[in-house]
Amino acid sequence: MFFDIIAYYYAGCLAKGMYFKARTVLHIANIKTILEINIKLNDMEIFQPTQITEEIVNAFKSLIPQLSPHAKIPTQEELEAIVANEDTVLFIAKDQEIVGSLTLAFYKIPTGGKAWIEDVVVDSKARGLGLGEKLMQHAMDYAAKKGYTKIDLTSAPERVAANQLYQKLGFKRRETNVYRWEKNKAERVDTRQG
Repeated sequence: MFFDIIAYYYAGCLAKGMYFKARTVLHIANIKTILEINIKLNDMEIFQPTQITEEIVNAFKSLIPQLSPHAKIPTQEELEAIVANEDTVLFIAKDQEIVGSLTLAFYKIPTGGKAWIEDVVVDSKARGLGLGEKLMQHAMDYAAKKGYTKIDLTSAPERVAANQLYQKLGFKRRETNVYRWEKNKAERVDTRQG
């Protein structure tokens, strides 16, 4: 209702050539929006599920296609395996409903422990509220408490907002190549000589 009144008044001011008054009204509306976003973000719960509920399974049916349209939706059993794995932490963001998730993976190699962030996704209806930053910060704090001093992640160049967020949080772009092997595609390539 508030925004309807503001929009109507704003349009009226513009129609009458009252640009300064219209800008002031818009500024007040923006402040109210910022306050509402901050209140909503503060009410947001980020948790590490210990069991996979139907609500979580259904949330992933919506979140995964937003992350990667061609990715397979995880089953309840697959999500349970992730939660049961002590080297993988699944974080869920929830307000009234689940609106985001992030996976943090740990592994040991001869040169030390590694932490890796994967599958960061915020529901399209909750984007722009700072939830991605809150999820990332939660994961970074969790990794630091476990003694990890470096976290890696990848992000496609076209994900402009995500890349800006990672840089804002202190992630630096590395000069390295990322490779992927896929069994089905590798079988089609015959590299044998003669």
